[in-house]
Amino acid sequence: MAITDKRRNDERVPVNSESFFFTSAVFGCNDAGGEIVLASFPKGLYQIMGAPIVEILEPFDAAAAIDVGRGTIANDNITTGGAIAVVDQDEYVKTADVTVQTAGAYMAATSDLVTAFGSGTGAEMLIRGAAANVPIIYAVVTDAVKSGGKARVHMVLMKVPTAG
Repeated sequence: MAITDKRRNDERVPVNSESFFFTSAVFGCNDAGGEIVLASFPKGLYQIMGAPIVEILEPFDAAAAIDVGRGTIANDNITTGGAIAVVDQDEYVKTADVTVQTAGAYMAATSDLVTAFGSGTGAEMLIRGAAANVPIIYAVVTDAVKSGGKARVHMVLMKVPTAG
């Protein structure tokens, strides 16, 4: 009987994607009143998201609030001063989930993403990269007093291996 060799030569190299923590740049009260682009996805790879966390590094004042959402920008060359097309301002983290007056890490508990994980639906869990109308993760800080406060966002992302 002839042998068919099906051993994998790449068995020490993962063929499936590995998840990684995305950590945003620090943003704060001085960014209040605008939309803060934390990450953009200009390439055609799919990415699964999980475990969104807002880390309060320095407490904000009592009137402050933070949302983390999904939007798009026209292309990946847009920088400060560009415009965001809002898809859902609190898709990933809602204001109610973050105690901005106390330093610490706050995991999303009531966002659309968390609801999607619980129900098994998937639209909120996927980001489809695109060169035009580039998907982004962004934060909105509301803080009329601007007396202090710094934060950053952590998310588990996984590049999904796709054909092509």
